[in-house]
Amino acid sequence: ERSQQYIASYLDKYEVETKGVYIQDVAFPAELVKVLTQREIANQERATFEEQQRAQVVRVELEKARGTADMQADLAKAQVSIEIRKAESEAKKAEADGAAAFTQTTGRADAAKREAMGLADAKAAEAAGLAEATKREAIGLADAKATEALGLADAKKIEAVGLANARATEALGLAEAAATEATGSAQAKATEAIGLAKAAGYAAQVAALGRDAASSTLIAQVLADGNVKVVPDVLVQGGGSSVDALASVLTRNLTRTGSLDGSGGADGSRVDGEAPAAITGADGAGANGDSSGSSGPTA
Repeated sequence: ERSQQYIASYLDKYEVETKGVYIQDVAFPAELVKVLTQREIANQERATFEEQQRAQVVRVELEKARGTADMQADLAKAQVSIEIRKAESEAKKAEADGAAAFTQTTGRADAAKREAMGLADAKAAEAAGLAEATKREAIGLADAKATEALGLADAKKIEAVGLANARATEALGLAEAAATEATGSAQAKATEAIGLAKAAGYAAQVAALGRDAASSTLIAQVLADGNVKVVPDVLVQGGGSSVDALASVLTRNLTRTGSLDGSGGADGSRVDGEAPAAITGADGAGANGDSSGSSGPTA
């Protein structure tokens, strides 16, 4: 009944209705029984080992307490030694602090002394520098004024010389201009007079000979004055063959230089730059491509 109540109450939590509980002897397999037996043995051994461990811990605490009790005398001595060393350290620290304070005070005094001496030296150097600067400034101003005076004198001298040269140049230029003007006027008047004379002569020729004859005469005069050749020196007439050309060249050389090859002049020197002889064919055209008349010397 108690088993049924326990099981029914347990299963009721899961909303399972229990009608009844029946228990009978259960025969487990040998393997399962062996496993369960070993597990139980292991649990028992573990509990035994835990009890032994707790016993050892208690033993360690006991031995520690026993050793502490045995070392109480030495511990008391060590504590006293620590207190003594601490007192000695504080004494040395106080001594060092006193020495440091003394050194610091002495250093400050020495620094103040050096600062005062440095300020005095700086003021002295500043005064000396100002004096030297004033001296140099005065010397520089004097030199500048002297240089300025010399420069002004040189400038005035150069200006005077320049003005004199300019005036002389101007006078020479005016004189040369006047001379050039006079010469030009004279040449212009002479040219004008010659032109008027030529114009009067041409007008007289036109009145006497007529305009065409006067023009021909004027052209001939211009050509003569310019030494212009209008006809060839040698004219060879023929059929325009190579024999006629050769005869023209030989005739020109013989006429100009006295030799057939044209190698020398009358004094034996070579004559260059002579115009070639003109060759006229049967139709009156020159063999060299120029047309020539029938006038002039004929070879």
